[in-house]
Amino acid sequence: MVNMYMNELIHELELVTNTTRNLIEKVDYKDWDFRPQDNMRTLIELAHHLVLIPKSDYYCLMKEVPQDEYEKLETDLLDVTDSKTLSEQLNQNYKLLTDYILSLSEQELLNIKTAPFYLEDKSTQLKWFIEIITHMFHHRAQFFNYLKELKYEVNMFDLY
Repeated sequence: MVNMYMNELIHELELVTNTTRNLIEKVDYKDWDFRPQDNMRTLIELAHHLVLIPKSDYYCLMKEVPQDEYEKLETDLLDVTDSKTLSEQLNQNYKLLTDYILSLSEQELLNIKTAPFYLEDKSTQLKWFIEIITHMFHHRAQFFNYLKELKYEVNMFDLY
């Protein structure tokens, strides 16, 4: 039964990855500095964060890397502004996460518990996998809204 649900979750991760890649590839270089409000990320900062989620959350939530290693991961793409390169990196990060998830047995998914450096309570690998997927959907929605504000031709068909 768990395998059936895992297949659905992997499908959702694939969907959010592919649709995010397509959105990133629409961006014109001149728009990367767009920031809707002073207290929000720029479009390029949001793109970097989104691209890194499968990798940085995997290492933070599932592999329990220390804070300094996590912070270093978060800076991996600082100089990257090419949409194709970002898209390719997202695909690599997706593969890293899915390879790990697919390597786990049902028992490991349900019983291995880990916690990031900022939490004491541990959660299962399955719970963290769901958390990563929802994290990606959240920021993909932000990215979509940024593009709407910039008058890009995007609509609901870009999300499914």
